Amino acid sequence: MLDHNSIVIFLLLFASIGLLDEVFYHHLKFNLFGHKECLKENILHTSRALIYSILFIVVANFHVYGLLAYCMLGILVLDIIVAVWDILEEPKSRKKFGGLSAGEYLLHMILSFYLGIFYFNYVSYLVPKLDIETGYSLTTEINIYAKYGLTAAGLGCLLMFIYSVFSLSKRSINSGES
Repeated sequence: MLDHNSIVIFLLLFASIGLLDEVFYHHLKFNLFGHKECLKENILHTSRALIYSILFIVVANFHVYGLLAYCMLGILVLDIIVAVWDILEEPKSRKKFGGLSAGEYLLHMILSFYLGIFYFNYVSYLVPKLDIETGYSLTTEINIYAKYGLTAAGLGCLLMFIYSVFSLSKRSINSGES
């Protein structure tokens, strides 16, 4: 099992690969927000941006105990549910593009591998903290560059969430949907 510092570094690598996927494939190559058949996929990605903003900021900066540790486990379960829903939605959403490109499919495989390792290690890290009185403490043992990097990634995900909500709302208003 990885220690908390290693979990943060590992999650930072995951965030970097996820950024490549989001920016290059979802926005630059396919402009998914510009296609109405991608609406469900965009909503799922928007919800994951919020999930990851919470995960990245909390994991980088806090030790959580009791109910807060349960909340973090709940966020992991929510992410798994949204991820499975996204996998089921992508074939419909990407039909007009001929499905996922080989490069994006490979990135998704790498991201899934990293995410599985993160889940295993973070759940193992959280379980002993479930029976401790609810609270939190600031992380002091985390490599400062990894801590700031993952915090920045979390803030970036939060900005992506806000941008995505705005884009989805704007598209809905412009198309007359409510």
